[in-house]
Amino acid sequence: MPFVDVEDARLFYEIKGQGYPLVLLHGAWASHRWWRWQIPDLSQHYKVIAFDVRGHGQSTPLENVYSVKGFVRDMDIAFRSIGAQMPVLVGWSMGGIISMQYCMDYPGSAKALILIATRGHKNPGLKIKVVKYLRQHGTRWNATV
Repeated sequence: MPFVDVEDARLFYEIKGQGYPLVLLHGAWASHRWWRWQIPDLSQHYKVIAFDVRGHGQSTPLENVYSVKGFVRDMDIAFRSIGAQMPVLVGWSMGGIISMQYCMDYPGSAKALILIATRGHKNPGLKIKVVKYLRQHGTRWNATV
């Protein structure tokens, strides 16, 4: 089983296919298995990397409350460890929030964002901040409300 060490935890991940890195980040209380129906098709064109974020799936359980910034640090360490430079990030729900914050904390480190049900209506300030940031830094984006 592939794991990557991040600070005081281990993150489970699986890689399928070859090509440009496409990272799939699941929502709260889910795991990499949430993407099981999409991975076979996507892996025909991309190097699909599906993580279990800390506290989920087969990754190290959470012992305390953890922050979005903590998940972002974990992802940065993991991406560098497995050689996923400039990935396209596909984030569902909490995975989308992690993806947006990753782009702002590590400018120029993601090729594109695909966001699914990120609850932007609950945090419109973050959504506006992310869209402005992506426009300024030339990251590919397509905002749908």
